[in-house]
Amino acid sequence: MMLFNLFSSIPPIDELTLIFILSIGSYIFGILLFVFQYKTEKSRKIPFWVSAKLLQGTGSLILFLRSTSPDFITLVLGNNLLLLGCAYETWSIFSLVGYPIGRRVHISVTLLILFLHLSTGYLSDSNRTVFIFFSQSVVYFLAFRVLVKETSKKSPIRKLMASGYLILTLMNLFICLDILIPNTTVSLTGKSNPLRILPILTFGVVILNSFSILLLAKENLDDQLQKSDESLKQAEIQYKLIVETANEGIIALNENNQITYLNEKFAEMLKYERKELFNAPISDLVIEKYKFQFNELNKNPDSESEKSFESCFLCKDGFYHYVLISMKILSDPQGKYAGSFGMITDINERKNLEKQLFDLAIKDSLTGVYNRRHFLNLTQKEIEKARTENQALSLAIIDVDHFKQINDTYGHSTGDEVLLKIVNSILQRKERTDILGRFGGDEFVLLLPNTSLDKSKLILDEIRESIYSDTMRKDRGEIKIGLSIGISSLHSKTDSLDSLLERADLALYKSKNAGRNCVHIESLL
Repeated sequence: MMLFNLFSSIPPIDELTLIFILSIGSYIFGILLFVFQYKTEKSRKIPFWVSAKLLQGTGSLILFLRSTSPDFITLVLGNNLLLLGCAYETWSIFSLVGYPIGRRVHISVTLLILFLHLSTGYLSDSNRTVFIFFSQSVVYFLAFRVLVKETSKKSPIRKLMASGYLILTLMNLFICLDILIPNTTVSLTGKSNPLRILPILTFGVVILNSFSILLLAKENLDDQLQKSDESLKQAEIQYKLIVETANEGIIALNENNQITYLNEKFAEMLKYERKELFNAPISDLVIEKYKFQFNELNKNPDSESEKSFESCFLCKDGFYHYVLISMKILSDPQGKYAGSFGMITDINERKNLEKQLFDLAIKDSLTGVYNRRHFLNLTQKEIEKARTENQALSLAIIDVDHFKQINDTYGHSTGDEVLLKIVNSILQRKERTDILGRFGGDEFVLLLPNTSLDKSKLILDEIRESIYSDTMRKDRGEIKIGLSIGISSLHSKTDSLDSLLERADLALYKSKNAGRNCVHIESLL
């Protein structure tokens, strides 16, 4: 009885006033949300919500003006817009809890609502009203159902909204019941009817849900940000793992080309500990020949530019290490060089193999000096240079005395030792620009650029005497290595390589005929 008296004490609310307040409230919420979402990323907007509030506001306003508007306009526009607004509101809930509404569903449901409401034009006012309120209860129940289904997170906001939509569903059903079975209750605005509170309760729930959906949108945004943070952290872990386990070296340089990051592979290539290379200028690790490559990185920086080049690092143990470098150039907003990011591919084995193949093509496999073909190519270039610069040039043919006898007596391995001993002695005493080649089994040729005939004879005599005085001791006896040497020199611009070789060969035979282990020169008359 006390509860009944409480309801009875509530003054009745005018229906048109309530509709007008709902209309204004819907407009306010719609406009405010439109302003707040203006220029906001599409993924962060609340879908359908602005349209829902504007449709509800317009529909409520038309119903408010029904006393001055033709009933047909009220029927077609007011009720249709109001129910469409409720449908849009439910779609907004669906989208926020992870069930986005597609264009096909959107258009199909809109057309269905319009068709059904046009069909109610032939119904009586009471039946049409029942249909409208029942349709709203169905729409609100769908919103309640999806919120209940998605409350596994124990979200208080979703539970509150689900309760609100359940109340709206029940209130619309109460209204339908009140119209269909009028004897069970009296008018909602009657003085003795506790259901007279429903319009006020409806207004309160609508306002509460309007605020709640904003909180739900914020909750979803917070969830998205949290998931994004977790994804970024996971991606960072994966990226770090990829970088650290990559087969390529990876480095990052600042604007001064100092190393700000390197992975373990790069440190391993250079035989350093990682901590030893942090903040080290990259040019300090590169051999002199390749320093210019990194010095040019900051010239004409372009954020889209990439540079690839071969380079060579000096390892901690003093050895060279060849690499292929791909650098991504970074620039700041002012277009200035801001650093670079590089992938370092190890090509040391490939370069060593290339060198081995090149050496096989140009060098003697036993002694490591140039073979006949490459020696002749180099000599021809030196002759042309000597002609152009009017410089002296000498050529010596060196033959090992009694080499066949050494092989027959001591074996070919000893013969190889003799050849290596001769080569090492010559290499120790020759000038940097001199070129040594092996023409045959025991025949060597030495080219001496910018060296006169007389000076060449002194050099070769010194080499011959040094080798002869260094006796080789074997189990079968001692070996004295004698050399027969013939020297020729370039005398005119018309002199040729063939002529040089021919005259040196003639001088060699002079040495052999003179008793061997001596040096003879031959020159043009």
